[in-house]
Amino acid sequence: MVRKQVQRIWDQTVTRMFVELDGSFVWVAEKEETRDWPLDGNLQDRNERLLLVDVKGTCPSNQFDRLLRCIGWPATRLIFQLVREAVFLDEEEFRRYAAAQAHVVS
Repeated sequence: MVRKQVQRIWDQTVTRMFVELDGSFVWVAEKEETRDWPLDGNLQDRNERLLLVDVKGTCPSNQFDRLLRCIGWPATRLIFQLVREAVFLDEEEFRRYAAAQAHVVS
């Protein structure tokens, strides 16, 4: 149910994103963008609420903002997990980390 709701939001605001019924998705750069970038991931819900979004890849920060807006940001506080590092970061910390690692490019 939640995946269908998120799909409707993405259909209205995000182009070139493909979402499967199991919650997996792929989002790629618009043809007009100056550089290619891919994001892929999975939506996980529980009790009719979005619980977790697993995302891998790289994209410009303005596109990352579009993705976050689809899941309720900035009204909803988001926590980011760096799995390999075994840490949780708030949005500001994550953006600093990502910029330093070149995962999110401005």
